[in-house]
Amino acid sequence: MDTATLYISTLVTLIAIMDPIGAVGIFIGITPGETEKHRRRQAALGCLWALCFLLVFFSVGNHILDFFGITLDAVQVGGGLILLKIAFDQLSTTGLTRHSAPEDAASRMQQDVSIFPLAMPLLAGPGALTLMITEAGHGQASSFSGWLAVGGAALTALLVVWLTLDRSALIHRMLGANGVGAITRLMGFILACIAAQMTIIGVTGIVSSLP
Repeated sequence: MDTATLYISTLVTLIAIMDPIGAVGIFIGITPGETEKHRRRQAALGCLWALCFLLVFFSVGNHILDFFGITLDAVQVGGGLILLKIAFDQLSTTGLTRHSAPEDAASRMQQDVSIFPLAMPLLAGPGALTLMITEAGHGQASSFSGWLAVGGAALTALLVVWLTLDRSALIHRMLGANGVGAITRLMGFILACIAAQMTIIGVTGIVSSLP
């Protein structure tokens, strides 16, 4: 596969996995009561951390999993359970209404969500990390053209995500509290479905590998 084709295929796959539009609703839900400045900073940091995670897994992902004896199926199950917990929080009425309290909003004002759950597992989740490991397994990490294509695709995809999340404050103002609540619940439901499917795939893989 030539460099341009590898770049395009990896970029399209990463954007499909990360789903920038869908991530807006989730991002609004995990940064309640935050100032626009802080939310935009979290978006930028989250994308930077996600890029770091993707490149690390592309370069040494297979070695990390082998060292700890972790299978890709285990990554699917663990990532699915984490996403399921986040989805339940999004769907919880209590979790949504508690943010309206001034004291609670103030206590959460400077909460750092850039690494968890934004960068991992929402952006650099099992799907994206598995893609990086797969490309590394194909030998792409051992060549300059492979790094140029896969690394460039990861950078471009996260630039798209950052540009989308950077406008989340405007979307928040346009939708209002009721709109945000509706999107949060909808995204929570979608995220729960994704998490369930991810967990099922992982469990199925583990069961099928048993003697």
